Amino acid sequence: NLTTTVTGSGTVSPANGTYNYNSVQSLTATPAAGYTFTGWSGDATGSTNPLSVTMTANKNIKATFTINKYNLTTTVTGSGTVSPANGTFNYNSVQSLTATPAAGYTFTGWSGDATGSTNPLSVTMTANKNIKATFTINKYNLTTTVTGSGTVSPANGTYNYNSVQSLTATPPAGYTFTGWSGDATGSTN
Repeated sequence: NLTTTVTGSGTVSPANGTYNYNSVQSLTATPAAGYTFTGWSGDATGSTNPLSVTMTANKNIKATFTINKYNLTTTVTGSGTVSPANGTFNYNSVQSLTATPAAGYTFTGWSGDATGSTNPLSVTMTANKNIKATFTINKYNLTTTVTGSGTVSPANGTYNYNSVQSLTATPPAGYTFTGWSGDATGSTN
């Protein structure tokens, strides 16, 4: 008698049978999707596939299949983090990537082995994955108005988060600059 068993996920053909003395049987190990055949044990050793078995006695042979593992690597453009950033995960496992922008940045999307801007992102590990998260710096509008007569330079503009803008108030002849109001206070000029 030839009896086969499987560890992991896959099949052996033929799986079982009764054979004549000294006959040679060819066993083929076929891994399931996401698994790799890694070897024989019991009344056979090694990883030759197919395996030739000479039937000189009852044989119990085990085929071992190991789940594939894939690397997840993330990179960041701009300022922010991705969690988990990197790791090695089993075939067909689903990893949830969360993009967290730094202060003054907005998450704008995935690229590489992922697309779109869904956050968190579900990634099914069927191969090695390289995924980039893009964070874009926020931009803010600066608008100035004048009460009385004079100019402010620069008068208006759009600027990156945390940039420092120097405003200069210039009064015409006969006027004095008396102070800032709105989103600024004081009279520093």
